[in-house]
Amino acid sequence: FESSTSESPGGVSTSSSNHSSQSHNTLALSFGPNTSVSDLKYFAERGCIVPLLKALSTPRLKTLGTRMLADYAKMPHRRVAVASNQKILEFCVKTMLDSTEGTEWPAREY
Repeated sequence: FESSTSESPGGVSTSSSNHSSQSHNTLALSFGPNTSVSDLKYFAERGCIVPLLKALSTPRLKTLGTRMLADYAKMPHRRVAVASNQKILEFCVKTMLDSTEGTEWPAREY
C-alpha cells in the first residue's frame, strides 16, 4: 500500500493510493473555501472528473462544479464527452433534485 498527499495553493488537497492487490489507483480530492472554477478545471482536464465530482460536498462547491460543466458543455469538442459520461449526468440530476433552497444554492441555474 502506497499513499501520498499534497495540497495546492488554491486550497485543493489531493490524496492518492495504490493498493498492490488492486490494479487501479484511487484519487481522493478535497476542496476548501478558496477553491475556484479554475481549480476544478485543472483536475477535470487531467482526467479526474469522477473524483472531482465526488469531492464537491458543499452548495458552493456544487455550484462551481455545475458552472464548470456548463462551460464545458458550450464547447463543441467537449459537449459529447460531458453528455455521455454517466457520472457527470448522475451529478447533474442529483444537483437538480436537491431540495436545498436560498441564496446558498444557485447550482440549478447552470
